[in-house]
Amino acid sequence: MSKVKLSVIISTCNRLELLQQTLESLRKNSDSQLEIVVVDDASDDGTWEYLYQQKDIKILRFENKATIAEVKKQGFSL
Repeated sequence: MSKVKLSVIISTCNRLELLQQTLESLRKNSDSQLEIVVVDDASDDGTWEYLYQQKDIKILRFENKATIAEVKKQGFSL
């Protein structure tokens, strides 16, 4: 019996420290079947640069501020 793969979609905007804590917690408390997707809504606090270095997550970036509906839609489309 195979494990069900779980996808976690996180939207963020200028919350680098909280995002780092969240990702660390997800990594520590989950198995390898977890898929992490982060949608960055035009952060300018170093969030994108941090995300770009993370090789175990899928990332998407909005260059300009988007509505929450647009962010969620893009996150689900990955």
